[in-house]
Amino acid sequence: MVAPLSRRALLAAPALLLAGPAHAAWPDRPLRLVHGFGAGGNPDTIGRIVAARLAELLGQPCVVEPRPGASGIPASELVARSAPDGHVLVILTGGHPVSAALSNRLPFHPVQDFAFISLFTEFPLLAVTRPDHPAADLRAMLALTRQQARPLFIASGAGRATTQGLSAELVGQISGAEVQHVAYPSMAGAHADLLTGRLDLILDTPITLLAQLREGRMRALAVSSTTPYPPLPGVPTMQQAGLPGYDVTSWLGLAGPAGLPAEIIARLNAACATVLAEPEPRTRLEALGNVVRPSTPAAFRDRVAADVAKWSAVVARAGIERG
Repeated sequence: MVAPLSRRALLAAPALLLAGPAHAAWPDRPLRLVHGFGAGGNPDTIGRIVAARLAELLGQPCVVEPRPGASGIPASELVARSAPDGHVLVILTGGHPVSAALSNRLPFHPVQDFAFISLFTEFPLLAVTRPDHPAADLRAMLALTRQQARPLFIASGAGRATTQGLSAELVGQISGAEVQHVAYPSMAGAHADLLTGRLDLILDTPITLLAQLREGRMRALAVSSTTPYPPLPGVPTMQQAGLPGYDVTSWLGLAGPAGLPAEIIARLNAACATVLAEPEPRTRLEALGNVVRPSTPAAFRDRVAADVAKWSAVVARAGIERG
């Protein structure tokens, strides 16, 4: 996980917002916060929570602009090719480095073509099963599938070529178990098949699964992070559940095109830190299952580069052909 900003940095953020850099006229028109996913989804919802307060701090409207399609690649390309004047930005997700790991033909470099500003939030994936599954924990479930000489059936959303899909692949690579990933056009179908016993596990985001867990319709076996997940304090990590070295979290954050002036990056980073430290937006983000995780620009850039390397290794070991 990326280390959060220090308390001193958070307290200094409002002063940075009022500083007078060479680009003091910025912003002189509304900001566009583009993302590559549907209206009402996780990036859109989180983006709107943050953007509402950013607009007040920066003195210009911050318009969240969904441009769904192709795992967010066209939206990221739009921003990567935009003028680096701080008025067109992108809300990136943990799928950004996954796309880089899976493709040889991205229309941009996933690190070099962006100016990273700040992470917003981070969250693990949740491994859940039906309440009456005979396995008490993930270790017992893996043992049961070996005893029955069959694959572990995991559903994780749209397909293998996603953060969730590669995370399911990683379960097999670390445990040595045969894993069969099952893709669903809608997770409603996966939920139904889990409850009827056609699936062993669902591996997906908290925003998708927390309500099901709270209502007792599913049972959590593990979280994919290396540290406990605050909304589910009694649930072990994957490492504690028998998968040494398993470490997966996804995230959302703000970036702009490469060449964005350092003064603008600093003002945006300070504004993000201020928003994420305030009780009202922080509470709303946490209610969606997020861990609020502001960062420095350098830490965000390093996180993206590390995730590209990690997922590239998973893809290579799995023998997945890169597009």
